[in-house]
Amino acid sequence: MATNFAALGGVADPRSGDRPDYIGTTHDTPRHNAQTQRRHSLIYSDSSITFEEYNWWAERSREYEKELSTEGAGIQGILNMLIGKKTKKETEGIQGVPPGAPVSGGLVQPRPEAEKIKEAGGKSDDHSDRVVPTEKDADSDKASPQPNVDRYGITEDEWYHAQRAVRTATWGSVFYLITTDILGPFSVPWAISQMGYGPGAGLYIGFGILAAYSGSQLWRMFCGLDSTKFPLRNYGDLAFRVYGNWARLLANTLQSFQFFMNVTILIVSNGQGLGQMVAGRSGTGCICFVVAELVFMLCGFVLGQIRTLQRLGMLANLAVWLNIITIIMTMVVTNVYPPNYAASLASYSTPKGPITTYAYWPPTTKLNDHINGLMQGVYSYGGATLFNELMAEMRRPHDFWKGLICAEFFIVSVYLIMGMVVYNAQGQFAFNPAYQGIPNSAYSWQTLGNALSYITGVIAALLYGNIGIKVFYASVFRDLFHFPPLDKKIGKWIWVGLVPVYWGLAFVVAAAIPQISYLSAFVGAACILQFSYTFPPILMVGYNCQKDAMRSDEGFDPTSGQIVRHDTGFKRWMRGFMKKWYMNIFDSIYFIGALAVAGLGIYASVISNFASACLRFDTTSTHEECEDSLVSTLAGFIGYRTPQKDIPEYAELLSKTWKNFELIASLDDYQPLPNLDRKLKDAYDEVLAEFDLLAMPTVLSPADPLPAVDATPREHMAKGTGKLENTGPFNMTGHPALAFPIGLVESPADPQVKVRASMQIVGRFWSKAQDTAGGICMGSKRPTWKTF
Repeated sequence: MATNFAALGGVADPRSGDRPDYIGTTHDTPRHNAQTQRRHSLIYSDSSITFEEYNWWAERSREYEKELSTEGAGIQGILNMLIGKKTKKETEGIQGVPPGAPVSGGLVQPRPEAEKIKEAGGKSDDHSDRVVPTEKDADSDKASPQPNVDRYGITEDEWYHAQRAVRTATWGSVFYLITTDILGPFSVPWAISQMGYGPGAGLYIGFGILAAYSGSQLWRMFCGLDSTKFPLRNYGDLAFRVYGNWARLLANTLQSFQFFMNVTILIVSNGQGLGQMVAGRSGTGCICFVVAELVFMLCGFVLGQIRTLQRLGMLANLAVWLNIITIIMTMVVTNVYPPNYAASLASYSTPKGPITTYAYWPPTTKLNDHINGLMQGVYSYGGATLFNELMAEMRRPHDFWKGLICAEFFIVSVYLIMGMVVYNAQGQFAFNPAYQGIPNSAYSWQTLGNALSYITGVIAALLYGNIGIKVFYASVFRDLFHFPPLDKKIGKWIWVGLVPVYWGLAFVVAAAIPQISYLSAFVGAACILQFSYTFPPILMVGYNCQKDAMRSDEGFDPTSGQIVRHDTGFKRWMRGFMKKWYMNIFDSIYFIGALAVAGLGIYASVISNFASACLRFDTTSTHEECEDSLVSTLAGFIGYRTPQKDIPEYAELLSKTWKNFELIASLDDYQPLPNLDRKLKDAYDEVLAEFDLLAMPTVLSPADPLPAVDATPREHMAKGTGKLENTGPFNMTGHPALAFPIGLVESPADPQVKVRASMQIVGRFWSKAQDTAGGICMGSKRPTWKTF
């Protein structure tokens, strides 16, 4: 699967600072010399700060950022360091900071004149009621006012200095961070195998365009609500400033669930990889799949106790290059060696045969297969979850659009190239993840892919799990249940207990649903699709309604700190909605459509997972062992012992029969007989609503001889799957039925010959026990056709 280190959910990227280490602690984000750390976190959840105030300060910040230089920052700074070129420092001082004082990244920045409001109005640029809380009254609003100090205990210059100091990223850096999403497109070949060349390429391009549109919406809202005075950190903060605390709680909870499911998917994929490595070149090695998953979980138990992720940035960058090696290796090897038929049969019940590719929808796939493939595309564009966090790291967030467009174009290109190359080589046998579709005959290359993926998977799972626990702890346990901070002694002990619980639950889900394609489709539909396609348009509607509702004489007055509004409620929102009614209506339809796709994706993934569970067996076994497992299980279920020599032929016939049934089922709506059958079913149901059982005739037919002792598997299968000529004509609807003998009658062909006759009783759906009871009653009376 794709190992996406940047998409840690719009919370923090471990390569861009130490912010992940402050989630859930007493100081929510790194800053300089704040007087009251405990109150500082309320800046991000203070409902008294209005939309107008956020927007006013955001406009001032964007105005000032236009004059900022990005020379020596971001990628350019890295290149300068590599070639030994010194970075030129800005020397203009900050109020309250000596000229040339060192600031993060070697950049010293001045306060903008637009923020020195107190000189114009004679008052502090903060609200007049903002004071410095003491330990005694930290939870109250009463304290003595001090100049240039807000009610959170942070001086104006100190806060400005701290916030500007940590913003050093350029749009080139953002391009790099977003494109880390593409370094793991190992699900794309399987997705295209479910959709074909045309629909696959079209949907990936279409979803890429929509992802860019959603990203531009997040960019516009961020630029309109973020400032150095009220910095916007993540998706939850954006939702809070548009709709309130309930929206932030929803976003943070869904992000935490996404991290949890990402850990689950990593357990499944790396369990499969470990199983392939243990199997060896000959395929004779064996390890229980649950044990393989357990090994990965135990790694999480141990490494998950690390609470500080700041030093893992180098490992995350290493994982990016390991993924690049795996991508190139997979594309080359899959075009040299045949597909991994055993793995494809084990996971997707695809029988061995010639490789086929399709320009349009493959005829053997159904609607839920198409949707599952589509959800892999959604999973590929999950980077919107971190866009707010990336913009929070930029010196000039307004430049984000440059990195976004370049990154989206690059992502679409690499995904399609990777997917088309591997699908062209493997066809319907394309596997997810693609490097596990390399056969045992190329065991060395297969093991290389699995080993590199195992390393990157451990790193990714550690990051997902660590930040997932912290986000959930901060947004649920801390905010709702007032648990202690994680950097306190009792908080550290809570962390020790939470890690094994978190990983243990992820292992339970992974062991219960060991089907990575359908599991990742579920995560894509339930979580990633929301952050990339569902939330941005509805947030944009709320943002437009509030911003466009402001008249020329309304808004935030910086001299008094007051908000001027002439109306409130529904009337105000409707006025804002109608100003750009065409865009708001489009975004509302976009939001509803994304919700519908999410519902379809969840439905398809759940149905496919259920169907897969019915025919699931160990993916670490060889081709022959897989056949043995499936056929023996089905034969044992009906009480029949299959000769060992016949198992391979039975398995092949069973797979072909299953595919034929799927093909027939997919053509139901185009056949007149099934349409007639639906009417018959309704008629049966109408009568059975009044009567418990129906007595129906059967057609006289000679008894079918049993297969000979030395009959071939094909003859056995023909007997078992042939139509029942005596009962079929009067039981076409599929209602549960039971036939019982009623004596001998004359054969229509020869009156001198007596043949057995029977009748059948037909009951309601889901009431087979009632049919059995009726059959026992009839059998005990031994009726004949004369006495019946």
